[in-house]
Amino acid sequence: LNNNYFKQSESTDAVVALSGGVDSSFSLILAKSLGFNPVAVTVDPGTIILPNQYKINIKTITESLNIKHEYLKADYADVIRESLEGKLHPCGRCSKNTSQIVKNYAIENEIPIIIFGDMLATGTQCINKQDDSLYRLNLPASLSTGKQEIKSLIRNYDLREFNGFGCPLLYEVHRKFPYMKKFSIQRILREI
Repeated sequence: LNNNYFKQSESTDAVVALSGGVDSSFSLILAKSLGFNPVAVTVDPGTIILPNQYKINIKTITESLNIKHEYLKADYADVIRESLEGKLHPCGRCSKNTSQIVKNYAIENEIPIIIFGDMLATGTQCINKQDDSLYRLNLPASLSTGKQEIKSLIRNYDLREFNGFGCPLLYEVHRKFPYMKKFSIQRILREI
């Protein structure tokens, strides 16, 4: 990346969904390096989904890259309650809600591109048209980037690394309902 910076264009605004984890941080770094004019947004449903240590990473990376950042408050009470009751695995619904909030932000601010760090979409699914004026780009997946490559790059930005899933809600769901781990494992296997 250091040898391949491109001139930024004023017409390449993009919203980057930033959780403070390795994939979304990588996406923000890459978006900036590729010449996008990124605005980072973080959906914040509270510390049971967005722990404070991730907020430290968010502050570190956005300040380091000199990128505007906004927290978007969200009510995930139903997801949290149903997850803690063992009625659902939280990741699917949480991801869907987060995607919709970021999409709404982009539409409201007339920003034509939303960038996510998830690696579940592959091939043509990692760049797709959301509607007439909005494109979704999953940067790590679109470049077939591996986890080790991502971790190697973000180490240059003094971000904290975390073991496990990082989400306290998911940790609690696994503790209370060990059978839910199989759904988490399936998600990880799809990523790798």
